[in-house]
Amino acid sequence: MKNAREIWNKWKLDKPTALGIGQWDDWHAETKANYPIRYFLQDTVPDKIDDVWRYFYRPTRDAYWWIKHRVDPKHRYHVCRPRTLKPNYYDPRTMILHSSMECLVQFYEHAIDQIVWDDGEERLHAYNEIIAIYKWWTEEYPNRDNNFVNGDPLPKHVKTPEEWGFMCMFNDKYRDEPIVKEWRRVSDIHSKSEQEWYDKTEEMLIRLMKIRLYLWI
Repeated sequence: MKNAREIWNKWKLDKPTALGIGQWDDWHAETKANYPIRYFLQDTVPDKIDDVWRYFYRPTRDAYWWIKHRVDPKHRYHVCRPRTLKPNYYDPRTMILHSSMECLVQFYEHAIDQIVWDDGEERLHAYNEIIAIYKWWTEEYPNRDNNFVNGDPLPKHVKTPEEWGFMCMFNDKYRDEPIVKEWRRVSDIHSKSEQEWYDKTEEMLIRLMKIRLYLWI
């Protein structure tokens, strides 16, 4: 066995691991001229086999993945289906938010543990941002109809008498009624809270965009 290895080491071509383009041309020309049989068996034949293999394999592989990317839900990477939206019509501003956050959630659930994050301040900052945005989106944002941005509960709307009508709070006839005044007061608070949530959402989207280059594996 030792003799066979020694014979092979002496017979095999001393092929460099890296050369410049011009240097490779020189190496091929010199080796082919000095060792035609060894060059043919060790360089030309493997290249031809590789060409034939790729000729048959690559189209088959490409056809396989062409089908997978269009049929198998697990491999339809070009499609984003936000789990936070039920089937319906949504305007672009809503789709941008939920699609972006869905991409983050998928990354957090399937890829975050496959990356080394503590090898630099920027990467560690991106990791902390991913955690913060993910928790905000999954724990805080779903409660936006009931809580302020800071987590305090929102006051609930008061109910007006049914006999006053559905839009009585905008009827001048009832504008001075205590219950209508309370409804308007609470409504103003909800409007301010909605604006705060909008501002917070913009902030989180911007933070996500700033670290999106780290969302890959």
